[in-house]
Amino acid sequence: MKNLFCLPAAGGSASFYYKWKNILHEEINIIPIELKGRGERFNETQYSSVSELLDDVIEVIESHKTDSFNLFGHSFGGIIALQIAHIYQQRNNLPGNVIVSGIRPPHCYNERIMFKDLNDSDFIKEIEHHIGNLPNELQNKELFDLFFPVFRNDCRLLDELWTLQFKEKLNCNLTIFQGNIDFFSKTDSVNNWKAYSHNKCELIEFPGDHFLSGSLRFSQDA
Repeated sequence: MKNLFCLPAAGGSASFYYKWKNILHEEINIIPIELKGRGERFNETQYSSVSELLDDVIEVIESHKTDSFNLFGHSFGGIIALQIAHIYQQRNNLPGNVIVSGIRPPHCYNERIMFKDLNDSDFIKEIEHHIGNLPNELQNKELFDLFFPVFRNDCRLLDELWTLQFKEKLNCNLTIFQGNIDFFSKTDSVNNWKAYSHNKCELIEFPGDHFLSGSLRFSQDA
């Protein structure tokens, strides 16, 4: 059985992936990773740095990992998955596949606005401008105060994640899912991703926006 470690979008929790366990092929063992400050780890202090985030994710993976494992991440989780894959490559223990959705190749974000420099009002406007709508939890007035600090901190970490350099290509397969109207992350060609892997790169497009591209519908034979 192959372990598939799944990383959430900014502000998201492991619960997003629970339903996948009943959808994907029985040989794929879905392991949702719960990040600090949300879900089952709600009472834990949020990450203060990217290094703390990556160390924590690796600790979770190591507690479950077998010789054969894969990584999946949506949006914020996608860039984490890429960084984790590089760390394991340096340890000569690379995942078989890295699957990301809701992100462009990192070099395509060189001109992006830094979220940490924005006040809350401008931050919300920037998110809505790029991805159309706020996550569902932030559209609910009762839940906003609960989820916004987590979402905001994840975006602060995202600023730092984008600045990290990839010194070498990955030696594993790379699969990219994107929504056909996800203008925040859509790329026109898989060639833009080939700078990140020596192996097979595959770009798969789904109907939908930034959030629908993370709500992937798998058949039993996926």
